[in-house]
Amino acid sequence: MVRNCSAVTAACMMVPRSVWQEVGGFDERFAVAFNDVDLCCRIRRHGYLIVYTPLAELYHLESASRKLLHPAADEALMWQLWGDVIRAGDPYYNPNLTRAQEDWGVAL
Repeated sequence: MVRNCSAVTAACMMVPRSVWQEVGGFDERFAVAFNDVDLCCRIRRHGYLIVYTPLAELYHLESASRKLLHPAADEALMWQLWGDVIRAGDPYYNPNLTRAQEDWGVAL
């Protein structure tokens, strides 16, 4: 189902040039991680929607070129910039699913 969401991966993302320029593109302070989520947060702050479609198909070898890096500095910057948004919770997350674990299990 095509639907709105809070963020999508930069591995398969399309942004109109005008929106990209309006929000300033990727924040180069993010060395490896969260640059796509940060961009989506800024796009949403500017009043645009982030739309996910399951109709697109691609193969993406996650971390094949950069390995499994998740720099603490990137995570700290994400919390610094978007801590209020993160703490507020994802407005698109299904309330019937648990937030206690990362497996999207049913909330009991």
